[in-house]
Amino acid sequence: MKGKNTPAIAAVVYGNRAYDDALLELTDILTDNGFVVIGAAAFVARHSIFPEVARGRPDTADKEILRNFARQCGNRLETIASQGHITVKGSRPYREAPPLPLKPSGNSRCNSCGACVKICPVGAITAEEPRKTDKAACITCTACIYVCPQKARSFRGLTYKLAGGAFRKKCSSRKEPELFA
Repeated sequence: MKGKNTPAIAAVVYGNRAYDDALLELTDILTDNGFVVIGAAAFVARHSIFPEVARGRPDTADKEILRNFARQCGNRLETIASQGHITVKGSRPYREAPPLPLKPSGNSRCNSCGACVKICPVGAITAEEPRKTDKAACITCTACIYVCPQKARSFRGLTYKLAGGAFRKKCSSRKEPELFA
């Protein structure tokens, strides 16, 4: 997409750990493509790999913050010509995300419906063997887990169990949305 000084709002969602350079990278992409970023925000939602973390988020308080942020951005539209540059957290060069060793797989409840095959953005699941995941290709996005109507796909094993305990301990305290306008 290309903009011609088109107003844009950059928003990222993260699972109560950290959003690293995601918001900075998104604002850079928007700016480089001709958009004027009038607001940017990082919102908290349930973690995709360890769903016990930030369960129930966004909650009522988060939604009120989102509504107020939307109003604030709407007000900025009226003065778009005089807007300065939005500054967000992050660093350049962007932090390189290390590969995650955790990869989801299917179990005996899998009926080969193909929903996971269709949604996988990198083709790590084949129609011939939908219970398996190509671990080298998988980016651990968890889309296959959430789209599976049989609830057959998930993370399994001791590594997941141990990592989950450590992650919950480290990331259980509530983080608040961060807004930049």
